[in-house]
Amino acid sequence: YQKIISAAAFLSVSAVVILLTLLLFGLRPFIILSSSMEPLYPKGSLCVINTSFPPEKLKAYDVIVYRSTGGQYVFHRIIEIHSSKDHRMLISIKGDANSTAQRITLSTDNYVGKKAFVIPKLGQYIESLRYTLPFIYFGIIVLLVITELPKNKKESEETS
Repeated sequence: YQKIISAAAFLSVSAVVILLTLLLFGLRPFIILSSSMEPLYPKGSLCVINTSFPPEKLKAYDVIVYRSTGGQYVFHRIIEIHSSKDHRMLISIKGDANSTAQRITLSTDNYVGKKAFVIPKLGQYIESLRYTLPFIYFGIIVLLVITELPKNKKESEETS
């Protein structure tokens, strides 16, 4: 059981260290939730965004993440930059799999960052762990309690 606990602790600490390292360098992970950027960026991929990339340096064909008016994160490609004024850009964006582009106003309020890199399908595994990991940890704790209680009871009887 010690090996299981050690492995779980190592994986947990490793995940936290990786996440903190990414954040320290202005990188933020996102999981692609739609198929609008397929086939190049499949649904369920892990996308790491450079949040410190300045929006004024964006150009056509860059892939960005922005927050829509509904508050959802959108991962799309810039098709055209129409105008830029006072830290606001009127741009056309489109998912690679979508047939039409849409115009949005990109500002410091809704711009999240530019794509740094994508790891296909990794986000699916992370997302599934997000929901199953608490149950795994709970199972390990229950297993430890069940196996350690008889030992502790036996030790206390021997010392009495």
